[in-house]
Amino acid sequence: MVPGRLCVTVFAVSICAGSAFGDVTGPLLQDYGNLDTCDGCLFPTVQFGAQNAGQFVLSYSLYAGSKGLGDTSGNYLTPILFEQSPSDVREFSVIGIGASATGFGLGTTLDVPFVLIAGSAQVLDSKTFFGYLDGKVTPAGGGSFAISPNAGTISTTYPGNNGLSQYFIPSVSSLTANDALTAITFGDVGQSSRTYALQVTTPEPGFFPVLGLELSGLAILAIVAARQRKHRQV
Repeated sequence: MVPGRLCVTVFAVSICAGSAFGDVTGPLLQDYGNLDTCDGCLFPTVQFGAQNAGQFVLSYSLYAGSKGLGDTSGNYLTPILFEQSPSDVREFSVIGIGASATGFGLGTTLDVPFVLIAGSAQVLDSKTFFGYLDGKVTPAGGGSFAISPNAGTISTTYPGNNGLSQYFIPSVSSLTANDALTAITFGDVGQSSRTYALQVTTPEPGFFPVLGLELSGLAILAIVAARQRKHRQV
């Protein structure tokens, strides 16, 4: 696949849409030297810009760390979309919850599709954050999800390097879209802010209509070709 283009195969023909199909937000994906030790904590990590408002989360990428904590390949990670309160920077609402992922190869860069299981995948404004829960979520009825926590998977500059990520949310027993959660800063526990090896991709406006037009055009060509074959056989 060509970087920056999304390719789809239909009727054994591959087509690509867009020269740069998505905005990628987040720091470099690399080994930052450590992992978090907080089981089941939540991290609003990647803050979107105003230019991302209205876009939808498509996928995310991470560097799975391997130092200090042994084998983490059996860990789970659950992607979360947060909205920070305009009046209190420590208050976050859960906008959307993605399907939990696992099977992380140690010391590798991974690309994971964002599969929405509750709420919305849309970026609202520059107060929207993409982040994650260290652990697995399981439906518990009534729109709630039970949490099975584990320690960190994503490589980070723990205990800190004055990075972009300032907040974390202590572990909770359950999670629901629209939950209001109170974060604390790393400064509250005597650490500086951190960098996490996490990026998120949101498609550019107009990407899906363009892809739809290209797919429609390809379908028409396939129908015409089929009719021509049938005509030659008569």
